[in-house]
Amino acid sequence: MTRAHLMTYNIKNDSPGERHAAWTRDRREALVAVVREAAPDVAALQEVVAHQLAHLRADLPSYIAVGVGRDDGDAAGEHVPLLVRSDRWSIRTWGTFWLSPSPDVPSLHPGTHCARVCTWAVLDAVAGAGELRVWNVHLDHESEDAREFGMRLVLDRIAAAGPGRDVVLGDLNAGPGSAPVAAALTGLRDAREASRSAPTGSGATFHDWVPAAIRDSGGEHAERIDWVLVGPGIEVLAYDVPAIDETADAVLPSDHYPVVVDVEIGTSVARPATEAGSAAAAAG
Repeated sequence: MTRAHLMTYNIKNDSPGERHAAWTRDRREALVAVVREAAPDVAALQEVVAHQLAHLRADLPSYIAVGVGRDDGDAAGEHVPLLVRSDRWSIRTWGTFWLSPSPDVPSLHPGTHCARVCTWAVLDAVAGAGELRVWNVHLDHESEDAREFGMRLVLDRIAAAGPGRDVVLGDLNAGPGSAPVAAALTGLRDAREASRSAPTGSGATFHDWVPAAIRDSGGEHAERIDWVLVGPGIEVLAYDVPAIDETADAVLPSDHYPVVVDVEIGTSVARPATEAGSAAAAAG
């Protein structure tokens, strides 16, 4: 059996006009420290603009990053990159598709204001046997229809790729019981519920820059909108929302918490890279 340590983390784009969200040196260092502390094999990140991705590549040299900008399929707009630790996993093939009726070109779902994408990769364990397919998703923040459509498109792509071991990670902008999550749970399992050991850390994943001490004393609402979903052949060993420094004078790395899981990967049916890539590209 092969094990993998996985993270999903919405790092919040660089928003200079917002006091907490500007990509300052302090926020950059705080966020990199969170990733280094978690030391995931694979980190699925959301809301990453090009210069943030360049900084992460420089600060985390043991990782290979793949993904494209959602606005043009190159560097413009937010990315949902996958960062893969090269001493643990090799990238056989990868791609990005748009969560719209035209998934193979930069496009928007009807009625939405920004493009949404999924970045996927087929990974092979460097040591021993093991294949893993990872899907990094950021669903729309406004339209429930777009969120459900996007989730169903991801499920269709997984099915089209054929037998394998799949993990979907990302910011679904949707909580428990919502239509997108219900759609996901028709074929996948919630890693928090599936974990062999009791989940640790916060039950919420979005804090909106409000430190826990203030939120807990003032009754502020925090939401669980970041998810890890696992397919057949993936056993979840542990689920954690790691604690970060939330003292009053701390620099918060993001308006989300990271989610980190340990999984065990059963034997899967390996497929040629060209077949896996073409199947994923053809679906939708």
